[in-house]
Amino acid sequence: MRTKELGTKIVALWLIATALLLFPACRKARESHHQEEKVGIPSTITLSAESQEIIGLKTEVATRREYLIPLRAAGRIDFNPKNYAIVVARSLGRVEEILAYEGDAVKKGQALLRLYSPEHQALQAEYLQSLERLARARGLDRDLAEKMLASVERRLHLLGVSQEEIKVLAETGRSEEFLVVRSPLEGRIISRTVNKGEYVEMGREFFRVADLSLLWVEINVFEKDLSRLAIPGECEVRVEAYPDRIFKGQVTLLADVMDEATRTFRLRAEVRNPELRLKPGMYADVFLWPKEKEKILAVPEKAVRRLEAEDAIFILTGPESFSLRPVKLGRSFAGLVEIKEGLEEGETYVIDGSFALKSEFLKKTMEGEGHEHKH
Repeated sequence: MRTKELGTKIVALWLIATALLLFPACRKARESHHQEEKVGIPSTITLSAESQEIIGLKTEVATRREYLIPLRAAGRIDFNPKNYAIVVARSLGRVEEILAYEGDAVKKGQALLRLYSPEHQALQAEYLQSLERLARARGLDRDLAEKMLASVERRLHLLGVSQEEIKVLAETGRSEEFLVVRSPLEGRIISRTVNKGEYVEMGREFFRVADLSLLWVEINVFEKDLSRLAIPGECEVRVEAYPDRIFKGQVTLLADVMDEATRTFRLRAEVRNPELRLKPGMYADVFLWPKEKEKILAVPEKAVRRLEAEDAIFILTGPESFSLRPVKLGRSFAGLVEIKEGLEEGETYVIDGSFALKSEFLKKTMEGEGHEHKH
């Protein structure tokens, strides 16, 4: 029995040893097979002078130059509080008529709403009585009558009654039935929170009006970048809604206190918005101009090609030969892109015609040629 068990164990050990010996050989055979199937990736492309002329190929020598490189920062479009107003009830009463709605463009002094106000009625009557008293007064009584009239006139102004309306009241001697609520500035109705027929208390919000032609941009900048920036200075604003449009702005304020949560400082810029394309609440990319230029190696963006999840540039290696070189990109600005690694100063790279070279490169890769492909 023991002899049989021993024999079984010996056979099992022999099978395991055989498998271990055969596994590397099989693996090597599979790798060799896959290597044979793998398409060869070319390292160079050959293109005759005639073909280069046909595709409009142009080259340039890589050179470090001084550039004024803007700092890119995150921003948010906001209302300009100098041109923003909340219109509220200055007296209790009943809303008789709504004259403006959300989105309406309004002028300064334009009627927005008519309100029946008992206080307005009482003050108009008191004003007319004060006028009569002033007309009859003499001597010291006249001084007192003038002061009383001025007091009533001041209270009418506080209700929102204009000087022109008071003049008409004095000339006609007839009280107006409704108090007219007017826009304090030129702009657009941003919101309306009241309806016809409502009874309102003093201080109740009616409208919000804003001039959107000049907006603010709130910008967050890291502490390490502050010393580079020119403040006050110009900036450029871009938003996702209009990617090809640049809005010019002016940085006007640097906050005195850092936001400890984000470790950033808040900058404020004013940006003109004559076509009203920018809307408060939009997120923006803001490009801030530095004080000094930087000397870097940069190439036109069109010279860089994306291939197999890598950025690359075609380098001239001979009169008719080009190699594809992976590069590490840095900042982008004014149609240029910074090259941080992969291209040395003095090397010649392709600036025009790289798309055609890329097509030839891909064609050669698919064909699996290991030699140079010449036209």
